[in-house]
Amino acid sequence: MANPKHIKWLLEGVKAWNKRREQEDFVPDFEGTNIYEEFRNSGKLDKDGYIPLVGINLRKANCHKSCFSTPYKTVGADLRNANLWSANLQHTQLANSKFDGANLAGTRFNNARLSGSSLRVKSMASTTFSKADLSQANLKGARFANACLANANLCCSTLEGADLTAADLTGADLGWSRPWKAKLFKDGPPSTRAYKHTSYNKRINCVADLIKVCTDLGAQHTDYLLYFRGEPANIWELRPSVMRRSQNNKFILRTKESNMLLDLMSRRPEDFSDTTSALSQWVLAQHHGLSTTGSKPGSLTSHETLWWLYSMLANLMKNLVACTYSQFRKNSSSLSTATPSAS
Repeated sequence: MANPKHIKWLLEGVKAWNKRREQEDFVPDFEGTNIYEEFRNSGKLDKDGYIPLVGINLRKANCHKSCFSTPYKTVGADLRNANLWSANLQHTQLANSKFDGANLAGTRFNNARLSGSSLRVKSMASTTFSKADLSQANLKGARFANACLANANLCCSTLEGADLTAADLTGADLGWSRPWKAKLFKDGPPSTRAYKHTSYNKRINCVADLIKVCTDLGAQHTDYLLYFRGEPANIWELRPSVMRRSQNNKFILRTKESNMLLDLMSRRPEDFSDTTSALSQWVLAQHHGLSTTGSKPGSLTSHETLWWLYSMLANLMKNLVACTYSQFRKNSSSLSTATPSAS
């Protein structure tokens, strides 16, 4: 339960509170308290209706299941530059609050409601937001160092420039949050491994020769993941698709190419938002420099090339027949109109 004295001291203002914390050793306890109602009833809200707590020291404070915002969640607390180190804010109502510049290291926001809040914080080391509601929150430039955002709701939040490289996003809802504008991958050091270049002077006359070269490359470079433009096997049945039949007789995507495409789409999802087919995705991927098969004749095997050319010729013939028939009907109609009637 909350300590009534702590609530009374909090209403005295930030300056008096911080001075008391310097002089006395106590752990603030506001568990289950409607802080917003306490400030409103005392006439202590600022001119914009926020709880004025800028720069307050709430280090290790227990605010479990407390409330810092209005019943309609339109206005919350102004906690800019506050010290909330290791504070317990689990299941707390903090909608539309301000945390910019605050110390949130080790703060627990599990199951808290932070929708519409601003958390432009430089360091959130080991901060936990498990199952927290961060929808429409402003997280621009925030650094989530080892923060836990598992199963959090980040829908429609602003993630531009946010550092999520070490954050746990397992099960998080990132809908409409544009996560590609955040930093998702670490800037690793450049590779120091020297690439062993192998040149082949033997002329490739058939698919079998190409497969042998690919097999030899794989055997010589076992520490590299190699991608080939074309099929590294000649046992696939001819299908006008990026699907192939696996050993258990099920149709699956070509594994490595699928991973390459999905990785590219996860980094640039806005570029693929208008693609409606696998072919359009592969064509767009090739514009990004991804080596693909099936998007142009030069990257296909001999069997695939035949199918590609057949499809092109079939479509050409179909259009040609349609145009010829249309022109024939037009000419017949003109001829019928121009023929004089028998007298």
